[in-house]
Amino acid sequence: MSLCSNQASRLATTSRCTLQGCFRRHSHVGARPIPIPSDVACTLHKAAASTSSGAEETMLRFTGPLGVRELRLPSGISPVLQTASTSTGNNTTSKTTSKADSVESTSAAAASLIMQCSDPSSASTRSNWGLTAALAANCVQGVHQGFDMNLQLIGVGYRASVEDQDTKQTTPAQAESSQQTLVLRLGYPRPLRIPIPAGMRCEVSAPTQIKLSGNDKASLAQLAAKIRSLRPPEPYNGKGVFVNNETIRRKEVKKK
Repeated sequence: MSLCSNQASRLATTSRCTLQGCFRRHSHVGARPIPIPSDVACTLHKAAASTSSGAEETMLRFTGPLGVRELRLPSGISPVLQTASTSTGNNTTSKTTSKADSVESTSAAAASLIMQCSDPSSASTRSNWGLTAALAANCVQGVHQGFDMNLQLIGVGYRASVEDQDTKQTTPAQAESSQQTLVLRLGYPRPLRIPIPAGMRCEVSAPTQIKLSGNDKASLAQLAAKIRSLRPPEPYNGKGVFVNNETIRRKEVKKK
């Protein structure tokens, strides 16, 4: 009886290890193609390393209507751009370009970007595989459509407004360098002023409605979290700064 149980446990362990090994050597997120719109250009270039090692880093640059975003490629990850060159009936031939100096997708040839991993058996390289693909997809969406974060102020006397530091501009370059300042009145004795970083825009459609837009999803979420931390939502009166469709569970006030 013990022999049969040992054999069964050994077979279960072997099958589990085999399945884990199969899943461990593949990343569904990393292998997923990233569509490149027609108005987005994707280029590869070398840049000096920020560390003291002195080795050059491979940078992936995305240029679109909403600006430029750059992504550092970790070691072991290489991008491949596939373009559909010709199509005859139901048959479509694709052209693959890897490690090109400059590749731009056109409307005639729809392109997709695929991240390749040199060593999927390595845990660190495999984790960078999916992470790099997700960051590249965010860069493409950022320069093509952009990201939006909506904030809502709930509370008596809570108001927001936007001020431009440089109101008198003479040249377009100076107008682009003008920085916005978000002024918040959240129940403190004095209004709070938060400078909006370059590359982001802030719109106040109503005194309690704030809209942040930009091409960098991480920086946009960080700014929204900073504004939310000034007056986090509290569960008793339901007041505070709410991000997007955020909800909180209300609590009952303790009665004496």
